[in-house]
Amino acid sequence: MDTTKLQKFSIAIRKLPA
Repeated sequence: MDTTKLQKFSIAIRKLPA
């Protein structure tokens, strides 16, 4: 699995309101 995909997802969640 590419870490890039995971990183992008993590960033997206972080951008979203917690």
